[in-house]
Amino acid sequence: MKGNLRLIQSVQRAIDIINCFDESNSKLTVNQISNKLALHVNTTRGIVNTLVYNGYLIHNIDEGNYSLGYVFIPKAELVDNSYVDRMKSLARPHLRAIANSHQVSSRLQLVSNYNVFTVDTFNPENSRYLLLTKMNTSFPLNATSSGKLFLSYQDNEFQENYLSTSKFEKYTSKTIVDRESLQEEIKTIRSKGYSLEDEEISIGMSSIAVPILSNPSKIMGTLSIVASKSFLDDIKNEVLSDLFTAADEIIREWKSQTRT
Repeated sequence: MKGNLRLIQSVQRAIDIINCFDESNSKLTVNQISNKLALHVNTTRGIVNTLVYNGYLIHNIDEGNYSLGYVFIPKAELVDNSYVDRMKSLARPHLRAIANSHQVSSRLQLVSNYNVFTVDTFNPENSRYLLLTKMNTSFPLNATSSGKLFLSYQDNEFQENYLSTSKFEKYTSKTIVDRESLQEEIKTIRSKGYSLEDEEISIGMSSIAVPILSNPSKIMGTLSIVASKSFLDDIKNEVLSDLFTAADEIIREWKSQTRT
């Protein structure tokens, strides 16, 4: 597990610098990166220059800042065309059926680096109003149905490392930000087999997620839907049944393809 690994400091710092760039911070100066990571500016500049040399960052000379390099484009396509693409092809018919049947936005989500990413989504075809989830945008584990579900399937060491090292952001008054409450929530989710997000990211919005399991203890991803809180309360039981059925069929098809 992560807590027992010997990490190479310089490599970790380079990864931390790359992770500074996101949707809200697409361009950063050396000083901004240095401040975000509490890293000496000279150390930051040396690593940034190395990343620029290897194409992982671009130096925007006229603006005096940096952005992610084009090297990530073909690498992202490699990821999408393997594991993720296969998962999407299996999940998409089920996402479509659930979205149209219940008039909700359905999602396939995966977890990487303590964040939930939506890799595919489907919206009801005949609805006049849509609730959209941004593709490839990260969501925190502590405040999402898929994130909390993922945590519930990790061992005690992983959970302890996450709970002890993460700083939880409070998005609404209902966001779980203290360790003890999150531990209790994780236990409840594991016993139920599904996870509910109750206005923890945005007031008035809720989601529900079920696991896609390769075996009883290993989670590969999640199927989830997002809807208004009042609407989800009304359809909870029906949509849960369809989500569980879809997850079972996806993993059965996955294993069948793997054997062949």
